[in-house]
Amino acid sequence: MADIEKLDLIIKNIETFPKQHMQWDWGRKSECGTAFCVAGWAAQLDHAALEWYEPDGRGDQALKSAGGLYPGDYAADSLGLNADQAYQLFDEGNSVANIKAMRDALAADPAVTGDALHEIAHGNDDR
Repeated sequence: MADIEKLDLIIKNIETFPKQHMQWDWGRKSECGTAFCVAGWAAQLDHAALEWYEPDGRGDQALKSAGGLYPGDYAADSLGLNADQAYQLFDEGNSVANIKAMRDALAADPAVTGDALHEIAHGNDDR
């Protein structure tokens, strides 16, 4: 079952610190600070051991693993999501509004499918 309290805390952090939200990357450290996607925020809030690497030689650091796992796998376990739910919630194209809509759907029905989450969050915007 989805950890709605943790998801609410992630959403609160994203809304409070919008410059620390970057949905298209698990996590990124640069001279401007550190930003996370939903999955990266889950690992950060758990105080998981984060492993970073330099992917492009420009000094930025990208999140490689959390708690010894692939960041998406760590966060799915941490948030109590199945693979399909995690795939939709962690999608790089999600806005805060999309994330909130999926949060509400997970709270209403913990067994909601990934396809249903996609439809709830994105409706017809990808057709």
